[in-house]
Amino acid sequence: MEVIQVTADQLASSRNQGYISKTYSLSQLLWKLSQDLLEEYEKNQGGPLWTPGYPPSPLYPAGVPQPQSATWGNGLNDEKLLQHNFIACISYSCYLQVVQQQQQELNPKATSLHTVLETVIQHMKTLMHNIETIMVSMNFTVPKIDQPTLPNSNSHSGSFQQKLLGYRICLGCNLWLERTVKDFALLASRYPSSF
Repeated sequence: MEVIQVTADQLASSRNQGYISKTYSLSQLLWKLSQDLLEEYEKNQGGPLWTPGYPPSPLYPAGVPQPQSATWGNGLNDEKLLQHNFIACISYSCYLQVVQQQQQELNPKATSLHTVLETVIQHMKTLMHNIETIMVSMNFTVPKIDQPTLPNSNSHSGSFQQKLLGYRICLGCNLWLERTVKDFALLASRYPSSF
C-alpha cells in the first residue's frame, strides 16, 4: 500500500479550487436572482420611479471601486479582488435587509417580491461566507468593516424616496453581482482545476 503525502499548501489549494468553483456557480445564480429582483421590485412600486430616459443611478458601497471601474483587470491581485467582493457582499446584505423592511411596510401584499428579496439576502450571506473561506485559506486579510450606513434610510423619508432608494440598491447589487461573476470566472481561470 502506497502512502501519499499531502502538504498543507496542497490541501489548502484543493479546498480553494472547490470553493472557487462553488462560489462561481453561486455568483451566477445570484446575478440571475438579482435580475429577477429588479423586475419584481419595479413591478410592485405602483408606478414609474423616474422620468423616462433619466433612470436613477445605482447605489454602491463606500470603500470599493464601482463595478465597471477601469481598475478591474489592470493588475488587481486576487486578494484585492476578493476583498472588494467581500465588502460589497456585506454592504448589499445589510442594504437589502433595509429594503426588505421598507417593502414589508410599503407593499405588504407583494409576496413574490418579499420571497425574492429573502432569497437574495440568504444567498448573499452564503456568498459572503464562501469568499471569506477562500480568503482565509489563501492567507489573505479579511477586511473588517463597520455596519454600513445607508443614506436617507430613515423611516421619516417619504414612501417615494424609500422606493427610489430601494431601486438604487437593487440596481447596484445587480451590477456588483455581474462583476462578481466576472471576478470568479477570472479566479477559476487562474485555478483551472476548480472546474
